[in-house]
Order: sequence, then C-alpha cells, then structure tokens
Amino acid sequence: MAVVFGQTDTTVFYPEGSVTGKYVYQAFVHGVYDGDTVTLTIQRVDTTDLGFRHRRIIIDQYAHQKFRLYGIDAPELRYRRPHQATQAQLDSISALKQRGFAARNRLRQLILNKWVTLQSIKDSKGKYGRYLANIYAPFDGRLIYVNNWLVAQGLAAHAEY
Repeated sequence: MAVVFGQTDTTVFYPEGSVTGKYVYQAFVHGVYDGDTVTLTIQRVDTTDLGFRHRRIIIDQYAHQKFRLYGIDAPELRYRRPHQATQAQLDSISALKQRGFAARNRLRQLILNKWVTLQSIKDSKGKYGRYLANIYAPFDGRLIYVNNWLVAQGLAAHAEY
C-alpha cells in the first residue's frame, strides 16, 4: 500500500503494479472539475475459479462517480466576491482563481480520458457528495501518485481533513 494513513507520504512515483489492496480499482476519468475533484467510472473485476479449468468473471461498472483527491487542497475555481471588496482583495481572489484553473488544466492533461488506478479511502460520501481517493496514473512504466504530483508541481497543498 502506497499511503500510510495518518502520515504524509511525499512519494510521487511508484513501480507499476505496486498499488494493491482491498479498495484498489481501475477507473476511467470522464471529467476533471477542478484541481482536486474528478469524475470516474470504476471497473471492478471479480474472478472466481470454479475448478475444471473454468472461471467465472464478473465485471461491474459504477459510472460517473465523483471523487475528491485525498490529502490535498487545490485552489477553487469560484469564490464569492466580498461585499465592498478592496482592490487588494479582488486581486487576491483573481490570483487564486488563476492558480485553480492552472491546477485543473494540468490535471486534465495528465488523466482526462485515461485509465487510472484508484484507491478509495472511505466507502461513504463526504459532505459535498464525493468519495475520497488516491489516484495513480501510468507514466513511462511507472505510476504517478497524482495527489502528491499536484503538490510537487505547486498546484495544490497537503491538507488534513
């Protein structure tokens, strides 16, 4: 398992096939909303050996599920404009939005319309209707731990929640 819960893991690359465990799935990325929210279709393959050289293979798909990347926080794309905002506040909001769009665009380049490895954290949705997950994307025969890659690129920050 790549992530030890309760500790900050800063590793970005893992050998291909090294992410294993009970809650690890293959998923197809349909959408990237912002720098820490994605929409995936999860594919679960269950193979049962029935004996006599026969296997039962069941493929389940859970379409268009929203996930928040676990342990990170990327700038938002939308901010409320404060009533009677000063120019400095407006400039700060503008800068945050630009960083949010940069994070979203880089994440789209890396994983949009591609198969990734998903490690879910909880089996229930959070308060915004998203599951928590670690995402690993194939890159040059290795896996990029996308959550930490965004932090290493300066596009997100580690967060505890």
